[in-house]
Amino acid sequence: MLIGIDLDDTIAATFEPYFVYAHKWCLEKEIINFNTTITIKNHHNVEDMLNMTDKQKNKFELAYHNQIIANVYPKTLAKTVLSMLANDNHQIFILTARSNITKQTQLITKKWLKYYKLTYHKLIFDCNNKAQACKAYNIQCFLDNDPKNCLAVSNSGITTYIFHTYWNQNFTNKKVKRVYSWWDFYQQIQKAQI
Repeated sequence: MLIGIDLDDTIAATFEPYFVYAHKWCLEKEIINFNTTITIKNHHNVEDMLNMTDKQKNKFELAYHNQIIANVYPKTLAKTVLSMLANDNHQIFILTARSNITKQTQLITKKWLKYYKLTYHKLIFDCNNKAQACKAYNIQCFLDNDPKNCLAVSNSGITTYIFHTYWNQNFTNKKVKRVYSWWDFYQQIQKAQI
């Protein structure tokens, strides 16, 4: 089976360090008009949560983005399950919206995946339309933490799983199956093969 998997906050635990560094940057720049309510709508949008302008967000990302992505950790059991999926002859495609915020973003991402020995077969950057990418690469199963991506992919007729987080816990859709851990995802894939 061809399995498409999101990187940030699905394989990599990115949100907390991203938010902490953004908050630090805002405090240093005396940008103190915070909106720290995390919702499905704004959880990926640090500029909304911290009331940053686009210009401020760009300056923050130039200063910290590569440091953050180089130092996040894989989610618990991600490495184990990715390896098991590959051993079961599944092809793993990592679909990430990460782009070249700086010239090194893609290189750092590849080094990070290699450092943690995370198994995958194809890495797709600048993937802002995951439904379109899943169709283009004939992906049969998709895992992401973002309800918007999950809904779009499931509406394309692809089996879709949402990786549970506190900001997506109220999202429900009959076409999207919720998994609570990497092990839960692996068991769902095993059941689908029977």
